[in-house]
Amino acid sequence: GVKLDNELEVDDLKELVKRFKAAVLAQTGKDFPTNVYEQLWGAICAVFDSWMNERAILYRKMEGIPAEWGTAVNVQTMVFSATMNENLKLQLEKYIGSEFLYEGEEQKTSPRVAHHFVDVRHVGTVEALSKFLDIRRPYFCLVFASKKDDVKTIYEGLKAKKYSVTYFSGDLDSRERKQVLKRIRADEYQIVVCSDLLSRGIDLDNVTDVISVDLPMDLSYYYHRAGRTGRFDKTGDSWVFYNVDSLSRPKELLSQGLPFDYYILKNDRLEKNELGLDAKKKFSGKKKFSEEELKEVKIAKAKTSSKTVKPGYKKKQMRAVEKVKNKYRRKAIQKSIKAKKDARYAQRAKQKLEGK
Repeated sequence: GVKLDNELEVDDLKELVKRFKAAVLAQTGKDFPTNVYEQLWGAICAVFDSWMNERAILYRKMEGIPAEWGTAVNVQTMVFSATMNENLKLQLEKYIGSEFLYEGEEQKTSPRVAHHFVDVRHVGTVEALSKFLDIRRPYFCLVFASKKDDVKTIYEGLKAKKYSVTYFSGDLDSRERKQVLKRIRADEYQIVVCSDLLSRGIDLDNVTDVISVDLPMDLSYYYHRAGRTGRFDKTGDSWVFYNVDSLSRPKELLSQGLPFDYYILKNDRLEKNELGLDAKKKFSGKKKFSEEELKEVKIAKAKTSSKTVKPGYKKKQMRAVEKVKNKYRRKAIQKSIKAKKDARYAQRAKQKLEGK
């Protein structure tokens, strides 16, 4: 047994809730209400109804308290939020009219959630998702997009590719949202494409993966998105799609201290990216070209040049030269990755020898 409630594990709490619901059904003949307003009014009525129970009547007789005085109630207002910024605190102080204690953890997401950046290499969103889903094969996945139009487009694209998918956004009215949530909770879908409307206040079981095809304007919503997985002692993964020429928002998120690892989306696999977000930058800029590369650049220019000026010839020439440069950038990246791997293997071999 345990002495304190905080010693109980998640399974213990679930069992307690199960027993409590059974007791409510046995006493009242009704199931415990799931509607929060019914729960609140039930709590309020329980306080006032207690004024006329046997214990309260006996207490009034003992203390000489008239029954018509009614019951005294201390009202305590509590506000719960996954995030609490300074503006919200000021609003609460203004409208609630009392001081309150805010306690929160420095860690903004569960330590059981792993965070990943995925370079989709300018592949279209639906195509990138299709590749990713075929590689990853998540059990239950939420795909977040910031705009309602994008949610609908992605949903239609995945549906056309025969995925088990639905969507949830502000385009649905209240009745439709309830119907969709009911079907989601009945495990009818593997993938839910959604706006940030689904990132807060709605619990869904068994979410294994969360994909952000973009980052929200308010980055605090990223934590809400990621928080849909890794719940109730389970692990989860949060994936953020990006392109190497649009790094300002990913860098802003990275600066907030979350640990990320990095991947590149290939046709048939997710390849670990050891170089991080700035892989392209590390191999761009002025550098000393090899003779082989200079030779290929000259050949590319010669093939696209013309004695007569033709429309767009400069763009064609630039594209041909860039193609050559990209070829050597890839070689440089592969060489760097190999060197790092060789260094790690050498270090491990050395440690094993020293251990002997």
